[in-house]
Amino acid sequence: MKERLARLLIRFSRKGFVYFGHGVAPKRQDSYIERLHILEADFVDLLHYWKRMGVDFISMDDLWQLSRVGFKAQRSWVHFTFDDGYRNNLTTLLPIMEAYNIPFSVFVSTGLIEDGERMPSFYIRCAFQYASKAALHRFYSRSTFQLKKGLTRKQAADFVVNHFKYLPFAEGQVLLKTAVEMLSQAQWTELYEKYNNDQLLTGGEMQQLAAHPLVHLGAHGSRHLIHHAQQPAYRLDEELMHPLRYLDEHPVTFAYPNGTLLDYSDKSRQMLVKHGYQLGFTTAAGFVTQGEDPLSIPRFHLTPKGNWVVRKWFYGFE
Repeated sequence: MKERLARLLIRFSRKGFVYFGHGVAPKRQDSYIERLHILEADFVDLLHYWKRMGVDFISMDDLWQLSRVGFKAQRSWVHFTFDDGYRNNLTTLLPIMEAYNIPFSVFVSTGLIEDGERMPSFYIRCAFQYASKAALHRFYSRSTFQLKKGLTRKQAADFVVNHFKYLPFAEGQVLLKTAVEMLSQAQWTELYEKYNNDQLLTGGEMQQLAAHPLVHLGAHGSRHLIHHAQQPAYRLDEELMHPLRYLDEHPVTFAYPNGTLLDYSDKSRQMLVKHGYQLGFTTAAGFVTQGEDPLSIPRFHLTPKGNWVVRKWFYGFE
């Protein structure tokens, strides 16, 4: 669709949506290990695209106000969100958003940040990429699951990451520890430096980001546990309680880790209400339509091209 026509149609459609990304990086050392980070140049191009489309860049407070009127909007809008709490949200993303005066939200995994750790998927992907064949064999021999034969290291890592996500917390920690032990401490030190895009914020950096007027700080759990049926209820309570000491007081928001339709439930929404959360965000792709459930707001994945969202805007989902 031509931009001029798209711009005219968007102006009168009064539709809005939420983007979700993770990090924004000037460059990447490895597009697989650092797959969660969109390149800075691509992200700036995307901002220019949506500026040309004439949408309003709204804040989380604006989104909260829309929720109170059933998401009935007077103009087309977009809100940017970023999950996990990467350091480049402060060092790279914030200066960009300041330059364009665009508000955004960051959903943080506060327990991982407090402990100075990285996301579990980072450890697993690195371990499978850099472990010796002997270390891989030891991992497989200790595992309680079987991998298909003939998988590449990347395919095996992706399988293990997905398997890890749906384990109860205690079992997941055993698997993660086994993966980390595939590499030496010296190897991990080297990989931390090489892949610094995956460094999470420190506690002080998180507070610095939260204090900025363009930034809303929301929760992404304590240790990024998924709200599936195998998770003990007390663990999910901790995932919701721990971030509250750091969050903006109003509105209180939560992005479900992983966030697909398999990763939260009616019980999840009830637990959000119990702990005082007012808005909940998923990763189910969709526009925010009139009457949307404020505790299961859909989001589009942040990719370098905005025109695919425009196609869905007017032609629907295939």
